[in-house]
Amino acid sequence: EERKAILELLRLHPEGLKPKEISDLLDKKSGTVRKLLLTMTASLQIINDNGNYKHPSPIGISTNISSISNSGNNGNNI
Repeated sequence: EERKAILELLRLHPEGLKPKEISDLLDKKSGTVRKLLLTMTASLQIINDNGNYKHPSPIGISTNISSISNSGNNGNNI
């Protein structure tokens, strides 16, 4: 639940947040949030940009792979 809350908060703040801001917004202990941020960064759930934590795909960034074209395929059939 705590990870989910952090991910939702970071998704709403694409510019990123400092650990103190996150702990204040979630009304959680600063030390607990810092430990969780380190764990989440190590497991690639979030991004640490010089102490500013960000969601890997914030609101407004599409993660739809089907919209990416395959420029290497020129229509060659086998």
